[in-house]
Amino acid sequence: MFRFWPTFCRMGGMVERDTTPVENPLSEREMEVARLLATGASNAEIARELVISPHTVKVHLRNIFEKLQVNSRTEATMVLVQRGWLVVPGAVVEVAEKTSPSPPDPPPLDDLPGYIAPWQRMYLIAALALCLLLLIAPFAGVWMARSPDLLTNARTSTTAPPSLQLDARWQARAPLRIPVGRHAMVNLRGLYFVLGGETSGGTTLDAVFYYDPIIGTWVSATPLPMPLANLAAAIHGERIYVAGGSFSQPDGKATLFDHLFAYDAASGRWEEVARLPYPVAGAALVADDSALYLLGGWDGQMMRDEIWRFPLQEQGTDNDWTQVGHLSRARAFLGAALIQGNLYVGGGYDGEHELDVLERFNPVTGELRELAPMATPRGGMALVYDGVALYALGGGWTRTLVNLERYDLVMNTWSNFPSPIEGEWRHLAALGDNGQIVITGGWAGDYLDSQLQYQSSFRAMLPVITSD
Repeated sequence: MFRFWPTFCRMGGMVERDTTPVENPLSEREMEVARLLATGASNAEIARELVISPHTVKVHLRNIFEKLQVNSRTEATMVLVQRGWLVVPGAVVEVAEKTSPSPPDPPPLDDLPGYIAPWQRMYLIAALALCLLLLIAPFAGVWMARSPDLLTNARTSTTAPPSLQLDARWQARAPLRIPVGRHAMVNLRGLYFVLGGETSGGTTLDAVFYYDPIIGTWVSATPLPMPLANLAAAIHGERIYVAGGSFSQPDGKATLFDHLFAYDAASGRWEEVARLPYPVAGAALVADDSALYLLGGWDGQMMRDEIWRFPLQEQGTDNDWTQVGHLSRARAFLGAALIQGNLYVGGGYDGEHELDVLERFNPVTGELRELAPMATPRGGMALVYDGVALYALGGGWTRTLVNLERYDLVMNTWSNFPSPIEGEWRHLAALGDNGQIVITGGWAGDYLDSQLQYQSSFRAMLPVITSD
């Protein structure tokens, strides 16, 4: 199917090789695309081979060109072969070892500059410092705005949280016991569990509380096995599963974890079920009838794009993680929800930008399909399904948040509805329950203790007329 393309190997004659080791900047998925690229495969052929869309191929190619600092497919292949990151059968690259030039002879003593007086040295240092400041100043604000702290808000300047703007469909319920963000939230038997997170001052929590909507109070439950923030959680049967997370120390350093814990509602106990493929924070966790799915996240070095499956209560399996797919772009602090057997994945933060992407992954076929993007890119968001529609909540990380969004699964369209908080609102947690959306906590200038409920859909009771 593919055409071998050896001509790139002879372009430019002798190529100087830099013997300094350089780490391959491409991800595993990008290398898969690059290997097919070297065979002369077209975008459509690469898409068919890797079971992704042609648009996703274009995204990978753009990332490859940027990381290798090239402008064409041929140049990309040349760089990969020259640096030993890609082997193409039959290709020969002529190289010449890079030699360091001999240092120049020292100048004669008579040619050395004269003595620099202390006042001249001070003026020189001041001039250099001023030049450096002028060069950095235009970019300092941009860097600060685009480089939020991934795992903690301890070093983020706090402001007064904005006032709530609640219309007729929003209601404020009993607040959390403490302000919290970067936590997880699940619905177990009609009880809203809030797990872990970070509170004011950057303290990582092991606390677990649940809210009973019938009596309207919060109750303490068995704490997590360890303090965890930026964790992911999902429900399967009568158990709560918690994957990954981080612990921030007072000096700002953070530790990432690779544990998969399970909470049994009957016994009220936590146990370690397995280890994740790698330590990760800011991932998403979704459960279907037979398995857990771990998506994206940050491993302390890079954003991840893998989709992993962990079987639950299956006979004849080793109950280990299996990679079943890739997201179109590596990212963390994304949202995910299960709808009719498919995983819907939205938003996230890729280390530089918030994303507006929405994708649907079929765990059976491995197909990843891109859907209509959100109107607003969102990182640190929640994605919730209420039984009728999909909701993108929060996510104002590097931009001002004005609206929340509702996705129509049939029409493949998004529509806006007012957010009760304008400005920053990220690292919240949310769930859907009987036509309602429930949102707890988050960061909006400081951590919040709010519990907000939104009436997302209505059920009409129609009278039944009989002929008696």
